[in-house]
Amino acid sequence: MIRKAVKRLSEKIMLKQLSELAEERPAGDDVSRLRKRGNWPMDNLTKREQPDRSKINMHEAFEVKYWTHALGVSKEELQRAVDKVGNSAATVRKELGV
Repeated sequence: MIRKAVKRLSEKIMLKQLSELAEERPAGDDVSRLRKRGNWPMDNLTKREQPDRSKINMHEAFEVKYWTHALGVSKEELQRAVDKVGNSAATVRKELGV
């Protein structure tokens, strides 16, 4: 029931935003065609992109936690390795000997 309400609300918001942008769009590009093609923005609010595991982002706490656990090192050791060789996961693994 809550999901349906959220979906209806998000659709109303998207319709409003799309109608506001309609002036900037070509005449033939309407909301119904966008919806049918599956290009509707924010179709599923629960889908999230998978993180890029080939890079290590030291500015995101959840990534630091993931990488320290995955590599079996402390945050400080991970930071030193990233500072030395860059944020590529492969080169950091090689530097740490993992």
